[in-house]
Amino acid sequence: MAIHKLIYGISQTCWQHITTRQSSHTDFMLSRLTDIRQPTDQLIPNVMHDGHTKDKESPYLRKGTTKRIKKRNRSGKDKSKPDDTGNDDLTRTTIIRLTETFTGIVVEAIRETGALQEKHGGRQMEIALSFLHLLAEHITINRSPSYYASLLNISPGYLNEIVKEVTGMSVTLYIRNELILQAKRLLVHTGLSIKEISNMLGIDDYAYFSRIFMQTTGISPSAFRLKNHG
Repeated sequence: MAIHKLIYGISQTCWQHITTRQSSHTDFMLSRLTDIRQPTDQLIPNVMHDGHTKDKESPYLRKGTTKRIKKRNRSGKDKSKPDDTGNDDLTRTTIIRLTETFTGIVVEAIRETGALQEKHGGRQMEIALSFLHLLAEHITINRSPSYYASLLNISPGYLNEIVKEVTGMSVTLYIRNELILQAKRLLVHTGLSIKEISNMLGIDDYAYFSRIFMQTTGISPSAFRLKNHG
């Protein structure tokens, strides 16, 4: 069984179980965290340790949560050694470990969403989540904080204050992270050139696009594509 198909199957099972129990807002938060429609390396962003993301926090979790997940993963790392045959099929223990990892992330996300709802509740939580919904839908149209603030009928300063209070991250940082996520999708799932992807994301200067991609991920767009197609 191919690795990516197996992981996708595991994630789908967990996802179906969770979405029958959570609100639409929680579903959205989980989808931004796990993004199960993406290639294998991006299934569990910033947790499946590669050389470029192992020390970074997930852009969709509060500070410290990614480290707790990684600590849990490392505690069972020795249980997931590859088999002696050297083939690409996952061993039984590796399958179990992947399931535990994904389940752990889902649990963390649910806990965080619930905690945020209890702490902030009402209007603030609604604004923050509405912003995330709008960002996913409009990122290729406009990347200005004031644009999203106007859609929500509030000032840019107030939007940033709420988003930072609820999530621990600024609006500007969320916009950049969403832009990079969309770029990763296009790099892996299309044959578009870097310049074409940059234009599709609304950035005319593809050199600038490559620079912010590198700054955010620690790897160039072309290297990211090569790695994920390898």
